[in-house]
This record gives sequence, C-alpha cells and structure tokens, in this order.
Amino acid sequence: PLTKYKFPMTLGSELIDSGSTTIDTLINLGFPVSATISINYRINSIIDASGSVKTPTGTYDCVRDKRVEYTDMNVNILGMNVYSTKDTLYQYNYWTKAKKWNVIEITTDQKDKIKSIGYLLNKLYIFAKQIKLKSL
Repeated sequence: PLTKYKFPMTLGSELIDSGSTTIDTLINLGFPVSATISINYRINSIIDASGSVKTPTGTYDCVRDKRVEYTDMNVNILGMNVYSTKDTLYQYNYWTKAKKWNVIEITTDQKDKIKSIGYLLNKLYIFAKQIKLKSL
C-alpha cells in the first residue's frame, strides 16, 4: 500500500514512499481482448516550513508540506504497449491542527510557477486557476 500522508507532521519530517497496482481487464474491440493497466506511484514529501497563514476563512498556525508525486501508467493490449503516460505533481499543502486538514493547497510547475491555489471553505475547496501575481 502507498502512504500518501504521515501524521503527525512535524518540521523536518519526510515521507518517501512508492507503490504500484496492476489491473487485468478485457477491452471490447468488436471481440474481447485482454488488456493490462499498470500504474506506479512515487511520493517525496518534506515538512519544510511552519508559521501562520491567512485565508478568507481565518488565520491558522500551519506546517507546510512540500511534495512531488510521480505517476507512471502503461496500457498493454495483447502484450503490446499501446499507451504510456508520466505525470509529475508539484504541490504545497498547508496543514493545521485547528481544522485537522490542509487549509491551503498550491499546485506549481517544476520551477515553482503557480498553476492553481485552493483553500478550505466549510469542508469544500475553492480553486483559482492560472493565478497572475503582482510583484510587490
């Protein structure tokens, strides 16, 4: 099994884990054909900062979880690879004991350019895509 998050989260703690799953199935191409979907996961995470963050719902004492998640997927039909994809997710999560959940979730590209920001609002997340930030 893959461990996605490890509690308690304390400054300097790390989580490095991996896992995989394979699904054997049949695809209908006019007749049933065997197919295998293989997915490999890797997570590298570190609690690298702590402090107060302010959201529209309040100010919270948080720890920041800086993480990179890798997902590799392969689809084989009749033993031949017909589809492969690799995805990398760069993310910052701000966790607080007050809500027992992360109150801010920021997704970036490899160079830390923000792609989306979400914040917890009454058990729902509100996301803003493609944020343009002004320099101070």
